[in-house]
Amino acid sequence: MRVCVDGLIDIDEVICGTDMNDPDTDDNLLTDGEEHYYCTNPLLTDTDGDGYSDYEEIGGGSDPLDENSIPPCEGDFDSDGDVDGLDLAAFADAFGSFLGDANYNADADFDGNDAVDEGDLASLPVNGYHLGIINVVLRHVGQPPLLEEKQLYAYAGCARGPNFAAN
Repeated sequence: MRVCVDGLIDIDEVICGTDMNDPDTDDNLLTDGEEHYYCTNPLLTDTDGDGYSDYEEIGGGSDPLDENSIPPCEGDFDSDGDVDGLDLAAFADAFGSFLGDANYNADADFDGNDAVDEGDLASLPVNGYHLGIINVVLRHVGQPPLLEEKQLYAYAGCARGPNFAAN
């Protein structure tokens, strides 16, 4: 009986249909042995089909066997699974605030320094399109934009304008 590099024995590899010569048959960063331990499918990158790999779910603390359990996303203030305009509006509203201010949002203070500032913006998973939305919201509340349009376009990696294809 030979134990493969992924922690499974040959007969388990045959029964599961995994590749004895590839420690991670589905290439999701979990070995086939780890998939066996977590009861996930070693032939599927995303066992529950929710769009998050088994590796992302386990690392994020969600259940890779439950499609309704998704890993938390920093900046997803409404917990709908993505950072969208509503989340960015909440961040923009809190931007420039300090602990004790009426508009301070502890969830937007990613670095925990009691201020929602540029350090928190750097932690927000956004692209140029998202920053464009933040700029519109900031202008609406009378604050200067986070980035000028030329900088914003460069951030988006787009010479003609924001990357509207991104969500």
